[in-house]
Amino acid sequence: MHTEYAYKSNSDISQIYNDLKLLLTGTTNETLLSDSCNLTNTTITAAVNAAGWEYVAACKSYDEISATPLTGMPSTPSHYFFSPTANLFFANYSSSTYKSSDSITYASAPTVSSPIDYADNGNVCFVIRQATSTGWFTVDGTTWTLPTTSVTGAWICIDAVQNGLFVVAGNAWICATSADNGVTWVSRPALLAALTTGNATGIACGGGKIIVVGSTTKSAISADAGVTWTARTPPATFNKVASGNGVFVGMANSSTTSGVYAHTGTSWKTITLPFTFQSSSQLHFDKVSNVFVCTVSSSMLAMSVDGETWITKQLTSGYDNRCITSKNGDLYTLSSTISIKYGINYASGGFRAPNLLAGTYKYMHLDMGNGGKNRVIMRSFESLEQGQWKNLINSSDSATACQQLDLVNGGVLYINASARHCAMFSYLTSGAVWGSSSGNGWTSIHEYTRDDLWSGASYPSHFWANSVFSSGNCYVARLKTGVGVDTSASPSAALSVVSDSAISKPVLDSSGTGQAQPFRSMRVDSNAFATYAINGGLVLGGVYRTTDNYGTTLQELTLGLNSYVVWANNTTRYLYLKG
Repeated sequence: MHTEYAYKSNSDISQIYNDLKLLLTGTTNETLLSDSCNLTNTTITAAVNAAGWEYVAACKSYDEISATPLTGMPSTPSHYFFSPTANLFFANYSSSTYKSSDSITYASAPTVSSPIDYADNGNVCFVIRQATSTGWFTVDGTTWTLPTTSVTGAWICIDAVQNGLFVVAGNAWICATSADNGVTWVSRPALLAALTTGNATGIACGGGKIIVVGSTTKSAISADAGVTWTARTPPATFNKVASGNGVFVGMANSSTTSGVYAHTGTSWKTITLPFTFQSSSQLHFDKVSNVFVCTVSSSMLAMSVDGETWITKQLTSGYDNRCITSKNGDLYTLSSTISIKYGINYASGGFRAPNLLAGTYKYMHLDMGNGGKNRVIMRSFESLEQGQWKNLINSSDSATACQQLDLVNGGVLYINASARHCAMFSYLTSGAVWGSSSGNGWTSIHEYTRDDLWSGASYPSHFWANSVFSSGNCYVARLKTGVGVDTSASPSAALSVVSDSAISKPVLDSSGTGQAQPFRSMRVDSNAFATYAINGGLVLGGVYRTTDNYGTTLQELTLGLNSYVVWANNTTRYLYLKG
């Protein structure tokens, strides 16, 4: 149950995450629980049988790495694209194109005028011109070639198959393809024949298919490089579409309705988003990190692996909704003055566990090495509805309540986990720093935060400490009684169980005074560590808390027949069973 990991690389973090996932999700075996579990207690027996965490989703998110002032860009561009072939960023402003090798310093690309959309097929980068049926292609971003084409109409969007076909669509469902890196183009009138009226607004390639979306709730799919098309009615009028991880994802302006179409499927699946896709929002698929990204607002991103389950992330620096691209797995956005870079977390996923009193589940999203910021964050959610994470528990994604990592100088991550709890405590060898990013503390989710109801308005499901527990820097979920009445209005009362005599009251009284409710996974005593433990001295999950001075951090103690590892914070001690 208690493991010490030394880490110095992203691969170390991934291995730690995979080990932890096995431990948390393999808990139907009672031997993974504490020997101190009271299996004669019917409630605890039910918890053991239902057992710990179930892995429900691989969820990825980004964190800001840097925000650097722009130079050479007159204002915020209307489109942003990174070309792997040219190894350059391209940005549109007004009728001009600007290029940059580092996303920060820009110079004009005077040959290209009135650009509207870009694509890269691995051989060349192609940009289409606004209100025309032509464009330019380049290998190096310096020399641009304008091909001769007999296609007529106004192109609006372009996409490419890696090392292969370019496909464009536009007004009146005009469609054309190029199999020779944009040199020659062939009209594909079957798209207009399939959809008859309206205009294309988005196009994407994936899984040997091409999908086009556009006005008046229409879309069509082709499995033969655009020669023939089959109409497929989407759940909304999609303005943007992207492809990745075996699916197409479509988004509708000013709407929470989205859609997912499997590369091997035959119809759209309706998705309800936990955010509104704005008219200026962009939909992007990062082909290195394998994650869909939406620009929700100037200070929020949304991420999804499958297009169905989305995680939103509040950002520090503001950006323009129209600007998003990625390079080598890092995400980039622009504002009028800065270039912002984000990093993907190294390992991440969602878990759920039974909430016995409510007859439902509680959810955890775990980020290891979060977003290049070298952090471990446990986010908690109240529910998962229609594939969407709902009701983020207040402050559970706080950067000050997470564990630190150092993938350059190395460090140690201490984990204690079972079917009923997960706790982490970090140590950085450089600077000899313990615990959370703002002080000596750890992050944890315990059985009581799952088994009892909580108030999401003010009290998170975690506990953590920046300095001293008694100073008010430690917060836990506010418990409720079986009839849903708050046991206390104080955020720390639920954690303050200190008694020189036997604990007799099951909950606080109506005035919020007296002794606090004892927890099945936690235990607090003064002067006598094992005398007044819950359930006759048997504690689910093997986690004890005491205000007495029982050892120092990471010291191993023997109490009765069991060994415990001490995590200390001044005079407060948490003792985790060592399995």
